[in-house]
Amino acid sequence: VLTFRFRNDIIGFMKSVQKVKSLKELRNFLSSDRQELLSRFLERKWFKNTDFQLQKEILTLPDDWEGYLADLVKRKDEIRGLEILKLTSIQRGDFMAFTRFLVRVLHTNQEINYREYVSYKYGCNPGYKGIILLEDAGEIKYFVIKKAEKFPIGESVYDSFGEMIQYKYGQLINLPKNAEKEIKRQLGVKELEIKRFIDLGQMYPDVGKSNQHFSLFAAVIDITKNSENIKKLKDQLITNTKMISFELLIEPTDRLHEYIHKVDDSFFLACILRLSSMGVIKI
Repeated sequence: VLTFRFRNDIIGFMKSVQKVKSLKELRNFLSSDRQELLSRFLERKWFKNTDFQLQKEILTLPDDWEGYLADLVKRKDEIRGLEILKLTSIQRGDFMAFTRFLVRVLHTNQEINYREYVSYKYGCNPGYKGIILLEDAGEIKYFVIKKAEKFPIGESVYDSFGEMIQYKYGQLINLPKNAEKEIKRQLGVKELEIKRFIDLGQMYPDVGKSNQHFSLFAAVIDITKNSENIKKLKDQLITNTKMISFELLIEPTDRLHEYIHKVDDSFFLACILRLSSMGVIKI
């Protein structure tokens, strides 16, 4: 009964919002957080010039799109020779949005309606990716990588560890704990001592088409006390998690140079390069 009432409340709310004809009216239907967001949007000329129906769509996006909105409101009116005139469309799926603007090239006065980018609903910093290192008696001796079928490319590829995570106001919440939980889940191990996390900064995978950047890390796991469990895990190879199965590879660090030449995952390569430059590992 409660679910039915809640659904009816949502339907009633959306019907009421559809009848709204101005931002002044819309403000009355918004939460206090969205009202504050509206005030910040109104500081942007491009937002004021945007069609009202699109303004309304932005301000009534689902709650789990807060990261996207927090990033969008930061969009300046001018970016290095381009004046942003208005937002012209948002096309969104379950996780990502395609955002397009009308812009003016200042030195030619030409207007172009194709300045666009792809972003996550969680914001421009939607998750974390990293590598797992295994330490035995104070020495890093192994690294862990997985190989799995990836739906977007339709092939089996090497993959680093990590996931998307919801951000609040563009800030990553408690990376080590979230990463630790994910590592244990993907390794299929409940008890595992993660000795330390190494912050490897951030990486933009494609600055030409997307504003996303991922937090990079290395997790060092001490296997001195449970090396036998790790050996058993290595023999299992296949791990099941959520909807997919993947091949789990535990390799000695002296084989890193081989994997550098055959792994195309940009996150793995970035992690290895930064770990090497920091002197944590040797290639």
